[in-house]
Amino acid sequence: MKDINILKEKAQKGRLLWLELVEKYNIDDATFVVLLPDTNRRDNECAMKYTDAFLTQKYAKKALVLSHDEWVRNEGMKLTGNAEYVEFDRESAKALMQFYCLYEFAPNLVIASLTEPSGRLGEKLVGHKEPALSYEEVFKAVVYRLWD
Repeated sequence: MKDINILKEKAQKGRLLWLELVEKYNIDDATFVVLLPDTNRRDNECAMKYTDAFLTQKYAKKALVLSHDEWVRNEGMKLTGNAEYVEFDRESAKALMQFYCLYEFAPNLVIASLTEPSGRLGEKLVGHKEPALSYEEVFKAVVYRLWD
């Protein structure tokens, strides 16, 4: 029972964080929120590299990139022209993902990871098929739904 209460509290915190983000950054249907939940360089580099292509596909005007990764803040943001960096710590990312696991409350939230939230198994697709799928190809398809 204790575990359920912890998850419930974390999800409630995630809900409050989302509502604060919506209000503070005026998030609307033309704004996507890209959550980089950890400092996984492969995921974060792919996320930043394909943000603009994703926004074009969705006819979106901009993205908010939620991250606590110093590389994203200093280098990754140079890979996109249509995004704003928002400092977002790991615990906040976990809370937002816990809320997201309850239901997809916002179609404009993208969790840019092949392994998170818990249960996402995108990495298992890497190397499959002939010719073998690269990490980047899998990331583009699983996270951004970009097909070559």
